[in-house]
Parts: sequence; structure tokens; C-alpha cells
Amino acid sequence: MGEFAQQCGIEQRRLERIVRRDFGMTPKQVLRRARALDMASHLRGVADDAEAETLALRYYDQSHLIREFTALFGMSPRQFMDRPQPLMTLSLETRQARRLEMTERIAPGGIRPWQ
Repeated sequence: MGEFAQQCGIEQRRLERIVRRDFGMTPKQVLRRARALDMASHLRGVADDAEAETLALRYYDQSHLIREFTALFGMSPRQFMDRPQPLMTLSLETRQARRLEMTERIAPGGIRPWQ
């Protein structure tokens, strides 16, 4: 957070307050949630396959992945994969497309890696 705040030209504490105000949770919780949503996108097959290894490396080990994933989604990654959830899949597709557009990996409205 400190490095990001420095890049943005604001104090770390101010950035933390802004994140808490806008997301309703601490920056650490926001990052954990984003990591779990990225993994969920991978499990649903709507993430860029080139990122698969990077997504897995965001977790210390398998138990870390299972523990955090279960805390957020209320089910293990295996259960998540086995249960069809069309609205969740659509939401994850939209999130991944927006993320790839924001990082300029695809053009707005361009062909998505999972299409």
C-alpha cells in the first residue's frame, strides 16, 4: 500500500481511508477479495489462460487457497467448479473483461481470451 500511495502522490493513511470509504473494507480485505475473484474467474474458465500460473502463485499453498476461497464464497474451489452458477459466471466474465481493458491487454469491446 505504501508504494502504491507514493505512486499516486498521497499519504498511505489517506489512501487507506479512501479505500475503506469506497469499498467498506480495509485495503487488505479488498486485495484478498480481488485475489479470490481472480481465482474464481480462472476456475470458471473466464480468465486469460496466460495468467493461470500467476493466479496460483498468489497463494502460499493449497490450504491457503481453500481457506480464503471458502471464507469468501462459502464453498471450496472444487464445489465452486462443480456447481453451475450462471449469474456468477456472467459477473466474473464482466469483471475480467473490464480488468483486461483497464490494463490495456485488450481493446475496449475486443475479443476476450475465453471467447
